[in-house]
Amino acid sequence: MKFYFLFVLFYTTLGCNAQKRMVPTYRITIEGAMKRSLVLTGADLKKYPVSFVDSIPVYNHLMVRKLALHKVKGVLLKEILSKITITSPGPKELSRYYIACVASDDYTVVFSWNELFNTSTGDQVLLITQHDGQELEQMNDRIALISPTDRATGRRYVKGLKKIIIKHI
Repeated sequence: MKFYFLFVLFYTTLGCNAQKRMVPTYRITIEGAMKRSLVLTGADLKKYPVSFVDSIPVYNHLMVRKLALHKVKGVLLKEILSKITITSPGPKELSRYYIACVASDDYTVVFSWNELFNTSTGDQVLLITQHDGQELEQMNDRIALISPTDRATGRRYVKGLKKIIIKHI
């Protein structure tokens, strides 16, 4: 009985550590349904127009405030995606595309093409390059992405963004 108890206890504690750890990222790979893949570094992001948000409260799925990001600077996701040629037979077909944003711990969030380019949400989705007085290189969560207009902002707060995949349904 003691052996069984120790066995269960051992495997239970192993499962607690099974979640992958978020590793800060230094570049983003953009791939998928496009003419050619693209890799962006922090230096590349600084070449895009900068958007500024005074404060972004981060709420979890239970609407509990977890933290707030202050003096946030970043690049709009749609600004980056607008420079990419998507392999679409026509504009109507773009409604069947979605964008998966993947973190270094494989946490993934999804945006539709229409959500980014045809709604006010798309005017706010940011790749964060600076917050709370920290430059990108100093941020623990670099490179990060957030959708500030979401109610539960933490659900689409991607820390350690490593990949953006453009897919077709």
